[in-house]
Amino acid sequence: MNFLRILTLVIFLFLFSGCFSLTKELPPQKTYTIGLNNKEIKKSKLNTKKSLKVYEPKVINSLNTKAMNYIKDNIYKSSYVLSKWSDEPSRMIQQLISSYLNKTQIFEYVSSSDLRLKSDYKLLSELISFEHIYIKNNSFASLEIRVFLIDNKSKKTYFQTFSYLEKLPENTTKEYVVTMNSISKTFTEDLTLFIINSLNNHTIK
Repeated sequence: MNFLRILTLVIFLFLFSGCFSLTKELPPQKTYTIGLNNKEIKKSKLNTKKSLKVYEPKVINSLNTKAMNYIKDNIYKSSYVLSKWSDEPSRMIQQLISSYLNKTQIFEYVSSSDLRLKSDYKLLSELISFEHIYIKNNSFASLEIRVFLIDNKSKKTYFQTFSYLEKLPENTTKEYVVTMNSISKTFTEDLTLFIINSLNNHTIK
């Protein structure tokens, strides 16, 4: 009996030390984010003198994680071990929108604060896709988000779904991040046009 206990202990220690060794030998995890080039953001000709509150997008829990997700052939879903986002996608998108719209100066001020601040308009959204998709030998960056612009006084609502699927030049994590940043820039530009058109079709008092 003592022999079996000793043998079990030796095997356990061997396996544990092996796992620990493998963990130590893994390269450091890289952290990526979605950002903006402030020099490329142009001030809008429309200035409403109004305020806007940007809310964090609604999103399912499995998608809203710092882990960098990928899907293979619409069947297999997993995450990269050595790469992650700096924040949850919903938070990155919220800050991206808020930062961009602030610099366009369409509104007197744009807030994404959790504080209960009064605003003339609010921007709600649903994040549907924020993933790296593999289809056979090709891969794509996917972003899909549905946006609702609401006048808090009249309750008038404008909505639009923005969907982007862009092929990567190479099937690498780095190219995925670069492409997702490019898509995010396009999204903020399209969103700005959507907001301007919505406000132009609505009497601003």
